[in-house]
Formats: sequence, structure tokens, C-alpha cells
Amino acid sequence: MKRSAPPTREWRLMLGVLFVLVTSAANAHADIMIGAPTNHVNALPGPLAFSTSLIPDPVVYVAAAVAGGLLATTFAADIGQFPGWTLAFGGALNGTLNITDYLAVVAGNRGGARMDATYVPAATDPAGVTFMNLFVSSNSGTHIDPFPNDDTEPLYYTAAERAMFGLRFLDNPSRPCPALCPGATTFDTYLATFNAATTTVTVYDGWEWGYRVVPGPPTALLISLGAALLAWTLKKWNGRPQTWRR
Repeated sequence: MKRSAPPTREWRLMLGVLFVLVTSAANAHADIMIGAPTNHVNALPGPLAFSTSLIPDPVVYVAAAVAGGLLATTFAADIGQFPGWTLAFGGALNGTLNITDYLAVVAGNRGGARMDATYVPAATDPAGVTFMNLFVSSNSGTHIDPFPNDDTEPLYYTAAERAMFGLRFLDNPSRPCPALCPGATTFDTYLATFNAATTTVTVYDGWEWGYRVVPGPPTALLISLGAALLAWTLKKWNGRPQTWRR
């Protein structure tokens, strides 16, 4: 029986490239996956001549926080709200964020947004995942949420709230109009873990969402009302006898 020749250098190189491609594909997912909201309202008119709209829409993926970034500088500026804590950076996670609600909201003289999302960890994620929230407001600056803090931790939920909500993130921010209108607030919501014994919080990646409140009805509503008025006018015009002048 004829003996097979050993693989050539070119074949060995091709096999090596194939191995890299296969292993890379198996590990290609290196950040959280974000699903579209199942309940979504982009904009709403308010009863006092203002409107609320979502920004950004849809939500935007936020890459893993790093030293020197906005989260790190805001954390340092707000350290008086959670004295003794330090910030660490853990890279990207691999789970899935399922968004139930991303809604523009109007309640009385207030406009805002509703975010209701649940994080489903991957098997490779660390234990004890929770949330850290950063907001950028046109009226009250950039801070770690909540501000002022309601405990001494830099996390979005208190210990009691973590026990209640787990990996469900729920927020309903709003602002009064005309007092703080026009105005906008965006939120960068990060996944995080923490060590209470060493007062260290480790942040990963997340998502951005928010809202804007401005005087007047939303553009989409104006367009739809204009289209309806044009259709009504054309219908009435087409129903009349026409006199043509030469």
C-alpha cells in the first residue's frame, strides 16, 4: 500500500488558518446582545403644548467602560456620594438584554420615558450581576444615578431593590414642562458586579437610552395631522363641480 506524503508547508498553513477561523467564530460574541423592545412608543404630545420623544431610538449599545472614560470621570467626581468605593473594569459580557418597554411618557405636566428591561446572563458571565446607571442631563449635569444617592453604594439599586428586582432594570424618569422644558436626559446603563467587603465595583458594557421634552407637538404628529388635513381637503375639492377657465 502506498504511503501518503506528509502535508506540505502550504497545507499546514491552511489548516492553521482554518483552526483560527473556527475558534474565532466560536468566540465571536464578545458583548451583550440587545433585543428590540416589545412595547415601543417613540413620541407623545403633552396636554400643555409640549411633546416627549425618545433619544436615542432605538437604544444604542455602550461599549465596556474603560479608565479615563465618561463613567470613570463621573464616578470620581461623585465619590462623595459613595465614599470609599473604587471602580474596576471587566470588559464585555456575553448575555442578552430583553427590552419589554421603551416608551415616551406623558403624565400631566411631565414628559419622560419608561425603560423596562431584563438581562439574561451567559454561562460565562460572572455571578452577582446588577446595574450602574449614568445620566447626562441638559439641566442637572452628569452624575451616577441616583443623585443625590439613596444609600452609600454607587449602584442603581439598593440592597432591598436588588432583592426585589434582580436582573430586571426599571426606570421612569421625567421632567416638568414648562419649568424644565426644553430639555433632554440620556442614560448609559452598565452591567456591574461588586464586592462589598473591598468596596469595589466592576463595570462591563451596557446600553444607552433617554428622552427629550420640547414645546409643541411632536414632528410625527404634525406630519400625520397635515397628511390627514390634505386628504380631507382633496376629498372635498374632488367632490365639487369644477369650472375651467381658458
